Amino acid sequence: MSRYLLSVRRKHNRTLRDGFPFDVPALAELDELDFPTPITFFVGSNGSGKSTLLEAIAAGLKMP
Repeated sequence: MSRYLLSVRRKHNRTLRDGFPFDVPALAELDELDFPTPITFFVGSNGSGKSTLLEAIAAGLKMP
């Protein structure tokens, strides 16, 4: 059984300070973000090859 992230909802918590990323204009008014199709997150430590992997995928797809 596959599980996918369907949405992200902002939880209003008065103990959190305003600041990044909530002060970014595109996110300031966003309360929920829906993902209608499956998405993939690349996570890992600095230097683990995330950007290199994404560049290789883009090169393989002949993206500019």
